[in-house]
Amino acid sequence: MKRTRPRWRTTFRKLFWSCGISGRRTRYFERGLYLQKGKTTLDYTYLDELVRRGQQGDKAALETLLLAFKPLLWSVIGRYVYDRGALEDAYQEACVVFMEGVRDFALEAGVYFQTFMRGRLVNYFLKRREGRFSTSVTGAVSLDMPVEGEDGAVALIELILDERADVEGACVASEQRKACLRALKKLSPGQREVLRWQYLGKGTLSQLAAQKGVSPAAVTQTHKRALAAMKRYL
Repeated sequence: MKRTRPRWRTTFRKLFWSCGISGRRTRYFERGLYLQKGKTTLDYTYLDELVRRGQQGDKAALETLLLAFKPLLWSVIGRYVYDRGALEDAYQEACVVFMEGVRDFALEAGVYFQTFMRGRLVNYFLKRREGRFSTSVTGAVSLDMPVEGEDGAVALIELILDERADVEGACVASEQRKACLRALKKLSPGQREVLRWQYLGKGTLSQLAAQKGVSPAAVTQTHKRALAAMKRYL
């Protein structure tokens, strides 16, 4: 396998991870993990330290891990989720599965973290595609799960790095709960329904569309308008 020589520019480096999965070597372009100057391979000691800190509730460590493995999450989603309208929901589920994996990973087991995590994600989305559960992430972890950090508790959803992170983070931050409730009252009944459906764990937007007998695109559009309105009111 051709070796790459990363150029030292900043503390956070772009790097390639090579991991053998099911007899094949799969290469991921990752970013966000520290690589010491002069090294040409991933510093697994630092990766283990990030996982250890994440298991202790370190927000910065969890955020770094989630950012670094974001390409892996999307790779698995792209392979097992065929409904393009369900990609956002699938990504949120993948983030929860990832956080559960960080919590459950045994550092002393002698297994590569990325190998463990890919297997966990693949297993989850295989079951999801086969209909063996609906949006079944375990009740022990949810998007509103508090994660303890040096600056106090934050919601897990704040660690999901997508375009809506600021809006959703504001809604779950304890110091803005009252403002969030006031903003919710200003939304239309349909907009409130779609937000409550998703963030109270009732199901995916696609499932809500099926229940209401409308197209998934219509529900997705309502969801986007609701988030935009919340951002204005907050």
